[in-house]
Amino acid sequence: MFSPSANLPFFCEFEQDFCGLSQQRKGQFEWTRHNDITATSYTGPERAYRGDWYIYIEASNKNPNDTAWYVGFEMLPLTINIYRY
Repeated sequence: MFSPSANLPFFCEFEQDFCGLSQQRKGQFEWTRHNDITATSYTGPERAYRGDWYIYIEASNKNPNDTAWYVGFEMLPLTINIYRY
């Protein structure tokens, strides 16, 4: 498991795995790690922003308040870059 105090600064582009972070199974759907176009046409990227892998959530046929949890650790300051399709 990832130990933030031993691995700062933390940087992840999902090239190896989920970067030692985990999904919580309490949401209605889950994150998927992928390296190609998404399964549903015209709903996601053709490739990662950088590198080969990215994570996404398949939102087709979901309700507006459904959730997908991706859980890490508390670390301040924290910067997250999200690239939306």
